[in-house]
Amino acid sequence: MNAQELLQRYQAGKTNFSGANLSGLKLIRADLVGINFTGADLSRANLILAYLNRSVMRGANLAHIKLSGANLDNANLSASNLRDADLHGARLQGADLRNANLALATLTDASFVEADLRNTNLSGVNGRGACLRGANLREEKRVYQGANLRGADLSFADLQGADLTGADLTRATLTGANLRETMLRGATLNGANLNGALMTKATLADCQLVKTSLVKANLTAARLERACLDGANLNGALLQMAMLVDATLKETTLLQADLTYARLTRADLSRADLSRADLSQADLVEAHLIRSILKDANLTKVLMNRADISSANLSGANLFCATMPDGQIYR
Repeated sequence: MNAQELLQRYQAGKTNFSGANLSGLKLIRADLVGINFTGADLSRANLILAYLNRSVMRGANLAHIKLSGANLDNANLSASNLRDADLHGARLQGADLRNANLALATLTDASFVEADLRNTNLSGVNGRGACLRGANLREEKRVYQGANLRGADLSFADLQGADLTGADLTRATLTGANLRETMLRGATLNGANLNGALMTKATLADCQLVKTSLVKANLTAARLERACLDGANLNGALLQMAMLVDATLKETTLLQADLTYARLTRADLSRADLSRADLSQADLVEAHLIRSILKDANLTKVLMNRADISSANLSGANLFCATMPDGQIYR
């Protein structure tokens, strides 16, 4: 079937093209609202700027398809193959992409607002500047695995309020991304780049952030209970009022980080470098600070009851009114 024949049939009222072989068809700017391409082969087709809102493409082969600027709002693309697809600037608001394969796809500046991306393969995608506000990528045990975003480029992407529970973001790039109030509970971000990311009030409890780069990231009031940040780089990061109870930060660098009012109860900061960090009025009760470096740090009114500061370097630190491990107030 060629493009002209398909358009003629669609205009005559036919919308069901399930299982059709449409590989390589050119349908630029075509109006195909509500069309049914279930199981169809549209690999390498050109649908740039096409209108495909409310279309059904369940299980379709869309590998290498060109959909830049296309409107796919509320479309059903579940279990479809979009590997290497070009979705630059496309609209997929409220779209169903459960179990879809978008590996290596181009998603720059695309909109996935409120889209369902559960168990979606997004490994290696280029999603710079994409908007995923309120998108659902959460893991649901026995039903959906966490989204696969390994090595994905989501620089400056908008993920505010998205649910990424259990997602795999190993070595992903999220520089300057908006992750405000994003749910990342139990996610894996080992080796990821989150430099300059906005993560205020984000939930990162039980996350794996081993050797993750968070230079100058804004984690104000973020929840990081039981998170593992061993070897992470948090130089210049904002962690005001952050919850780091029972977190591990062994050999983490926090040069000039702002941890005012942060809760680090029972946190493990062994061999961490907190030089020139601001920990004023932070809670370090029962924290492990063995061989940590607190050189020139601001520890004004910090609580260190029963903390282990064995061999810690406190040279030049400001301990004004700090509560020391033995419960004494430093004067």
